[in-house]
Amino acid sequence: MPRNSLALFKLSFGLFFLALLFAAWSFLYAYDVPDPTPMEERPPFVAVINWYRSNVSGMPIEQLPSQAAAFRYEYSLSIENVNPQMLPVMLPRSIAPFYDDQYYVELRRLFENGLEISRQWIFRDSEGLTRLHASGSGARFGARVIAGENGSGFIELGNNYGAVIREFRFEEDLSEWDFRYTFSEGFLTRAETWFKNAPPNAADSDPPVFVLMYTDLYRYTRSGSLRAIDRTFHAGAAVIPRLRFPQLGPRVFQVDELVTPTDIYASGFLMADLHLEGTTISYSLDIRGRIQRELWRDEEGRVIGEITNTWEGDRLVSVLWEAPGDRRLIEFDFNAAGDRIAERNIRNGILERSVTIHGDSEIEEIFMGGRLVLRAYWESGVRIREERISAPPLRLR
Repeated sequence: MPRNSLALFKLSFGLFFLALLFAAWSFLYAYDVPDPTPMEERPPFVAVINWYRSNVSGMPIEQLPSQAAAFRYEYSLSIENVNPQMLPVMLPRSIAPFYDDQYYVELRRLFENGLEISRQWIFRDSEGLTRLHASGSGARFGARVIAGENGSGFIELGNNYGAVIREFRFEEDLSEWDFRYTFSEGFLTRAETWFKNAPPNAADSDPPVFVLMYTDLYRYTRSGSLRAIDRTFHAGAAVIPRLRFPQLGPRVFQVDELVTPTDIYASGFLMADLHLEGTTISYSLDIRGRIQRELWRDEEGRVIGEITNTWEGDRLVSVLWEAPGDRRLIEFDFNAAGDRIAERNIRNGILERSVTIHGDSEIEEIFMGGRLVLRAYWESGVRIREERISAPPLRLR
């Protein structure tokens, strides 16, 4: 369970390792790069399927001689080159609009206890660059459909320099993201984030459409390192409670971290009562790519607030929001191992909330006017009980 309760900041840190991620491109997707031979000069197609012992992320660990040998393990992986003549019947409809018949096609199937759970499609051009990459579970990616699950995944489109210029993300609840990237001389200069809600249950409701949530502009130092990001919110930012930076560079298989009740409260504690549409946030970074300062401006360019992050080593120890007549502070305590063990929310100098953490257990205390009024107990992110604290009886003279 994530321990940094400020989801807005925690989700943004990975963005600033952009250069490192792009450097990993060839390592992650360079298995079995085909010979760059024009399509009309290719020899007759020969199907080749290789089998591997794998992990839950679909990484090939050990090559095995057969499917039977691979299925002895909990997770196994097959990697095959796909006959272009078979693609019209194999290629999922979600991927087909982006396919070019000049691509070399590789298909990876991930199995759990012998049952297919996801597919990864990799389309490379004659230079060996990945131009289309799709991975996920469910019918959208041609994988086995599991009862009660819609499946999730992504589709990435690359340019002829190997950079991802557009990404679609499909969530389990059927909502969708669309990230659009603009590059100049090899540098990412602009990113747009679009979002579409899940389809409504009612048949007579209007189908959801993509709405623009926010636009990011990237600024660099003369040496080429990322210096600042300016994010402008649009009308669509109001339709989803969790703000995020898009994933950039090649995908590293990972499980998205959940937003715990603590995260939701803390984000609301700092950002409550703010009207996002038209707001622009300027993020200032240090040389390690960490957010040090956020300057919030309204549509007219007037400063409406500022956030300051205080770091001790690699630990974010406090987040301070300052606006006219409003000062909100979140403080974090850590143990020697670097695990967060406590959090305090303070408004205008008065403690409003505290959390103490012991492993997967949390004790949350809510204060009003400086007096404790509620104590809640959490286990693995689930509230198991709460105690309401009565005011002490008045003393009669």
